[in-house]
Amino acid sequence: MRFLLLLEVVFFVTGVLSANVETKQTKLISSHDAAITSHDDNFGKSLRFAKTFHEYDDATKKHNSFDEEERVNPMSTILSKISANMPIKVKLNWWEILGKSNNYVKKKLGLENMKGEELKKHAHFRYYLKYVDDTEEFALWQKVDTSTYQVWKDLGLENKVKTIDDLEMVRGTDEFRKYKRFVNIFDKNMADRLAWGSRYHPPRYADPHATEVEWFVRAGIWGEAKRDDQFVKRMLGLMHAKGVKLNENKYYQYYLNIFQKTDHPPPADADFAALRASLLAS
Repeated sequence: MRFLLLLEVVFFVTGVLSANVETKQTKLISSHDAAITSHDDNFGKSLRFAKTFHEYDDATKKHNSFDEEERVNPMSTILSKISANMPIKVKLNWWEILGKSNNYVKKKLGLENMKGEELKKHAHFRYYLKYVDDTEEFALWQKVDTSTYQVWKDLGLENKVKTIDDLEMVRGTDEFRKYKRFVNIFDKNMADRLAWGSRYHPPRYADPHATEVEWFVRAGIWGEAKRDDQFVKRMLGLMHAKGVKLNENKYYQYYLNIFQKTDHPPPADADFAALRASLLAS
């Protein structure tokens, strides 16, 4: 993914640099031709031409700061030209490669201090949303070999949620949204590998130190995502369980309860909608 982003940026920059070189060559040739055409065997005319040329050159040095800057710092000028002509989509790719923060991109897109309806109506909001969505998804995919409980702790949810009743305090937070998105990414990666018959196994299906609360949250996410029954059994270590054993497992029963009464969009769509709402509110 990152390679394709870099490739697109390289193609654009190469095109701009090529156009810049061609323009400079054209200017040099034109100037040279003009000097030859203006040449006169008459010594007086040659002196006047030389004097006029030098006066023009001196004036240019004083008044044309762009050319002066180009002589002093050509790389800065080239980068400025590239940035000025770069389409927004290419800029997004470049910023992603450089690891620019969401706040940096929001400011560059002219969205600083905007939220709610004002932000939603701005033409650049869709680019900002795409940038945050892509970078967040990429960052979470890098953690697919990490247990969901570890991410739960990394996001600070362990200290905020001690009981099931505490969940309501964090459900609307950005930390909970990110945790939920990670669980969906983790589960998709796991389900795909199992479906392909891969022998790959993550460090753990579940962290043995995971709390009851985290287990319940995860089971609820399985239900909302409409995860396959066999997949959930595998995650819970219930692959061959039947009857009483399934009925006694509170996490499996909670998954079934949410699964049966929930009509949610696909996980990726739900996560995108939650991110959009979060950005508009922040």
